[in-house]
Amino acid sequence: MDPLIDGGIIDDNYARGIPTTDSTQVKILTCPVNGPRPIQEFHFGGEVRDMPAPHDASDDQWAEYVFNRHGEPAVRREWWYHTPSGTWLIAERNNCTDEVLRTYLFDAEAEHG
Repeated sequence: MDPLIDGGIIDDNYARGIPTTDSTQVKILTCPVNGPRPIQEFHFGGEVRDMPAPHDASDDQWAEYVFNRHGEPAVRREWWYHTPSGTWLIAERNNCTDEVLRTYLFDAEAEHG
């Protein structure tokens, strides 16, 4: 089924480049507080990165932090926000396959590494 041809409606996942086999599939992300939820309830917050020390960082270090991102295929730690509950969480996601390996609260990172 080609969502561009069948009915003239573009499937949301198709439009974002996420492969699906059926346009009725819903992508699920697991909120550590509320359990599995539809991806539409979440907002992407960017890659988890260490901020340079505010008083010690050079202009080049700040520019690197503010403007540059890692885009190569890999497993990345990402910030996600669950809108209904107001929960920020971290998802470890393979940005090549779009597979989410695990999700956890930021505080749990120290406990589980």
